[in-house]
Amino acid sequence: MFGDGDRPRRRRAPQTRRALTGQPKFQVSSCDRWAALTTGARPGRTPFTVLQLATSRPDGAPKVRSVILRSADAERGAVSLFTDLRSAKIEEIRRQPRVSLLGYDADAGFQIRLE
Repeated sequence: MFGDGDRPRRRRAPQTRRALTGQPKFQVSSCDRWAALTTGARPGRTPFTVLQLATSRPDGAPKVRSVILRSADAERGAVSLFTDLRSAKIEEIRRQPRVSLLGYDADAGFQIRLE
């Protein structure tokens, strides 16, 4: 365990006023969000190819990990993900199917959260 004086200090990135107020750079339409997800599911790498999936462990604690987007269907409002069926997240999803999925495109300045 680190004592307060022993812990390595991290340099904080400078924040802009916009980031502190939480104002988005611009509004992103629902069509644009689904287009970004659809593109993320295609071959090649985009900011939405690898998404963060949050589940609940058996003790109720949250757990976040990366998953790969395989398809996005705007008409059905559904996405498909790639993961190992033997992984702990599969049992966590079976036990508690309420999950959260997050992707972020830093260059475009928007995030997509599916819950």
